[in-house]
Amino acid sequence: AVVSTQSGHYGRDNKIVELVELFPDLLNVQVLPDTLVLQISSLSVSPFFVENVGTLQLAALSVCRGVFCLYEKHRQIILDDIFSSLARLPSSKRNFRSYTLSNGESIQMVTALVLQLIQCIIKVPKAEEKKAQEAPKSKEENYEKKKHKKKGKRRRKSSADEELEVKKEKSTDCDSALIPLL
Repeated sequence: AVVSTQSGHYGRDNKIVELVELFPDLLNVQVLPDTLVLQISSLSVSPFFVENVGTLQLAALSVCRGVFCLYEKHRQIILDDIFSSLARLPSSKRNFRSYTLSNGESIQMVTALVLQLIQCIIKVPKAEEKKAQEAPKSKEENYEKKKHKKKGKRRRKSSADEELEVKKEKSTDCDSALIPLL
């Protein structure tokens, strides 16, 4: 039976949101076939181009982010889908702001989506990983370090050491560039 009251639609909308909120859990526990991943990603992008479905958009944001993070070969398809849908929007609807940042300012929901997609694939080294990278990798390297310390000579930096330092600087730059989203 079709319910025509406003509360009936609200109940149905909540069920849809609840269903969409379960997709990230599915993505985390099961490797899905490409056809299903494509359908889920399409389903998760669509709500961003419809008005007055903010709760569904937030649920879809998590789903889209999950697919984007876990299925690398589908990233370009997701971005293409987002940007082609954005291009089809009438110009009057492109400035709709509905995502509130932690500082109270609002941005477009599509902007929040793209920022979170970018953020989810950035890998910032943890402190333990940095220590492991700096630690000697073999007994020979450890012996060489001790030998240089005893002689009082400074070990000359190799090109690999210099490359590692550059990567560390870049990862620090990425760390400060992250935008906190809700």
